[in-house]
Amino acid sequence: LCKLGVRTVGSWANEVGAPEYLIGELDKIRASAAPGVSVELARHTGSGAFNADFLGGLINVYENVTSVLCRISLSDDPSSRHQALLINAHYDTAPSSPGASDDGTQVGVMVELAHILSKDPSLLSKGSVVLIFNGAEETNWQAAHSFVTSPNPLEPAGGTTELSEPRDWKAGIKAVLNLEAIGTGGREYLVRTGKGAGWISGLYSRAVNRPRGSVLAQEIFDSGIFPGQTDFVVFRDDGGWQGLDIVLVEDGYAYHTPHDNPSQVKNGVVLRLGGTTVDVTVALVKEMQGYDGADSR
Repeated sequence: LCKLGVRTVGSWANEVGAPEYLIGELDKIRASAAPGVSVELARHTGSGAFNADFLGGLINVYENVTSVLCRISLSDDPSSRHQALLINAHYDTAPSSPGASDDGTQVGVMVELAHILSKDPSLLSKGSVVLIFNGAEETNWQAAHSFVTSPNPLEPAGGTTELSEPRDWKAGIKAVLNLEAIGTGGREYLVRTGKGAGWISGLYSRAVNRPRGSVLAQEIFDSGIFPGQTDFVVFRDDGGWQGLDIVLVEDGYAYHTPHDNPSQVKNGVVLRLGGTTVDVTVALVKEMQGYDGADSR
């Protein structure tokens, strides 16, 4: 992905190169999925506008932002698609940055997660997983907003010729896992969950080998002291979903600079983030059955 270079919204690398690359890799996973596992690929394009509480407030207007999506479920259990975990990372980058940690590492982890889930139907016995590879986060969460609010239908992609029900993949989502970075190293950090999400915090602490998080991080984000946000705020406030916002926070000197290249991603980061993502995904899919998404705000 980083070989495409800087992937700002509107550039060829972001609008053509990255989606084609991701669809190609995910299509290999779709074609080699284990019997009983359904892997569907789709693209979503949308336009819209919203009030963003950022740097004093602004109206964020966007047109034709793109995301690549992958839904993994049991082919013989359509009901599992109504109990879905949404996992999000973005492939667009800040200007001048190749985005190895922000957010290429997380995108790579999600592709590998798709491969793992596609090979083991037992991991999907209680629900399904929707992966959204998001093409417009650096422009202040536009693709996340588009996915949540746009009436535009999903379009089949790759070797997927027709989408199964529900065709509106938002309909089955019960919780969200957002993967982000403001640094190139260290252990991943749980920065917020949303109000009324004690159950999901407890699940995280039980599922992960070395959980790491602090309520102080959530207070910093909510207070506005840190001049930034993540897609999580859109999924929480506009989608009404509880979840986990997990961020790489250490060694931030390369963040949003030309130095955010693969050589700067510290040893062990991908392995630890990948292990945490797999553990949390498996635990959430098992626990979501019957959960109705209440108390999400």
